[in-house]
Amino acid sequence: MVSFLFTDLVNSTEHLQTAGDARRGNGARTPGALYDEALMYLRRGQPADPDRAAAPERIQPVHRAWDDRMDKMGAAATLIGFGKQLMNFLRLSIRDPEKTIRCAAALALIVAGALMAAGCGGKDSAAAARQPVAVTVKAISAEAGSRAGVYTASFEPAEKVAVAFQVGGYVASITQVRGADGHPRDLQGGDWVGSHQMLASLKPGVYQEQANQYASALSGAQAALARAKKDYDRDTELMNQQIIARAAYDATVQRLQTAQAQVNEELAALNQARVNVGYCQLRSPIDGLVLDRKIEVGSLVAPDTVAFEVADIRNMKAVFGVSDLEVSKLKQGQPQSLSCEALPGTVLEGTLSKIAPNADPTTRIYDVEITVPNHSGIIRSGMIASLQLNTAGRAPAIAAALPINAIVRPPHDQQDFAVYVVEDSNGRSIAHLRRVELGDIVGNDILVSSGVKVGDRVILRGATMVSEGDEVKVIP
Repeated sequence: MVSFLFTDLVNSTEHLQTAGDARRGNGARTPGALYDEALMYLRRGQPADPDRAAAPERIQPVHRAWDDRMDKMGAAATLIGFGKQLMNFLRLSIRDPEKTIRCAAALALIVAGALMAAGCGGKDSAAAARQPVAVTVKAISAEAGSRAGVYTASFEPAEKVAVAFQVGGYVASITQVRGADGHPRDLQGGDWVGSHQMLASLKPGVYQEQANQYASALSGAQAALARAKKDYDRDTELMNQQIIARAAYDATVQRLQTAQAQVNEELAALNQARVNVGYCQLRSPIDGLVLDRKIEVGSLVAPDTVAFEVADIRNMKAVFGVSDLEVSKLKQGQPQSLSCEALPGTVLEGTLSKIAPNADPTTRIYDVEITVPNHSGIIRSGMIASLQLNTAGRAPAIAAALPINAIVRPPHDQQDFAVYVVEDSNGRSIAHLRRVELGDIVGNDILVSSGVKVGDRVILRGATMVSEGDEVKVIP
């Protein structure tokens, strides 16, 4: 751009010099003489000329081209203003081409040198004009590093049973208990029940009728069996006296056996009918807490319909998952401490009771259970606990837990992860990129196992708006 401006100025000078010489008959002057005369002229000031509109038409395109060039030079606003004043002078002084020539020559030299100086310092000026990026930071502390290897577990009852009807029918009643207002109400979630306590019942009419029918059929079969037995006794005596034929005796024995089989069949059917009548009453198989009730009086249920969920909460299990790197370090029976945000100040002691032999095919995580006594009932199903595994030989944790929004991708490597750390340099806060290795996710944070150290100030908000070496402004 500087070369273009200089060329335009020189061309303008030569054009104007030719015009002046044509009008006044003067010969060409040397550049040194033009420069000296132009400086002397500029010191005297700019004369006004009311006849500037009389400028020759061949000169006006030069002025317009010069204006367009200067309008594009936004990096030298002050110099452009000075140049425009001189171009106005060109328009005003067209009656005196010799003065215009001196002015244009001076302008060509002054503008070229100034623009080259501005071009050399433009980069520094732009950098200096850039404002620091406002960011928030988190200082890595020893306490934060102690969270490495922390797992999140969910409490579940050690024993939970889905109590279902074994026969179908209409719900006749639900066990009544005394409510908080002193009035009876239906059994519901949160009520304690004992083993074999009745929870609900179906209308037994259909099953009772079946039992009565099988009882009548059994009576008829028993009567036929008695008659067949008498025939058998008589024919046996006659057979011993060789009074009846062997074939007649064999027929009598067969009738006795058939009658006995019929009695056994009817007796089995009757017993099953009586069992079905008993199945109309739904009873709890364990002592425990009712977690949920899924039926109402009058609803029609099919066999195997779950009506209640009952759990023994005297022992709770904390369930969580570990990777294949950690599962080999665990042993059943080892003690383990847990903490729960819902129970501040309470340390829960349990025992590692189960380690899954196979990993989940999707997540490649091994399920682990820790059994925790809960005789006081303070632990409820669904509560969240945190724990740090008591693994023998574990090295001191030096990782830090950072919000996920602090993690960025390096500019030229989309496979790794990094954070920006703020360091002070000559009274300025500068952002520097640090590559990190990530660990497990803990709540809304992610563990950083390497790349940061205690005392580092990691950028949280604004991490995606800075680059290596940028100046930042730390805000609360």
